[in-house]
Amino acid sequence: MPGFQVLDTYHAVADQDYCSAELDKTYKHGKRSAQETTTVDTSKQIATRETKGGGKTEIHIATCAKDALTYLQYVRRELSQGRLPPHQTVLFGAEYRVSVQFAGTQSITANEKRMDADRLNVTLKGPSTDVTFEAYFAKDPARTPVLVRVPMQLATFSMELVR
Repeated sequence: MPGFQVLDTYHAVADQDYCSAELDKTYKHGKRSAQETTTVDTSKQIATRETKGGGKTEIHIATCAKDALTYLQYVRRELSQGRLPPHQTVLFGAEYRVSVQFAGTQSITANEKRMDADRLNVTLKGPSTDVTFEAYFAKDPARTPVLVRVPMQLATFSMELVR
C-alpha cells in the first residue's frame, strides 16, 4: 500500500525432520514494530516466546512442533513427494491450526512469466484469525512458492516471488 511500510524478517532453525528449534521474527508494519524469538524445548514439550521489551509466554506443544517458516519448507517437501501435509498446529507468535487442500493446477503469471503452478487453499485459524487463502507452488523440483493471495477487508492482498 502506498505510504505504508511493511518489512518482515524471519529466521528459523529446525532439524532434518522439520521440527522447530527456534524462530526469530522482526517486523515493521507502518508505525508498529516488534522483535520476538520462539525457542522450542522438545524434551519438555514447551515453546517459549519472548518479545524484545520483556514479554514471555510458554506454549505446550506436540513432540515435533513447526514454526511458520519451517512449515512452509515442510509443505514444499511434501508436495515434491506427491503428498499434502496433514492438518496441524503451527507456531507464529501464537498457535495456528493450518490445513491445506489441493485445488488443481493453474496457469498463472509470476515474476512476469507464465507458468503452471499447483494451487493450494490454505485455512488458517488462530486466536483472532480465521482466513482461507490461495498459495501457488511452481511445478519445479524445489516446489518454489511463487504467489499468495490473501483476501482482506478492503481487497485481496497478493505477494509474488520476484527473482
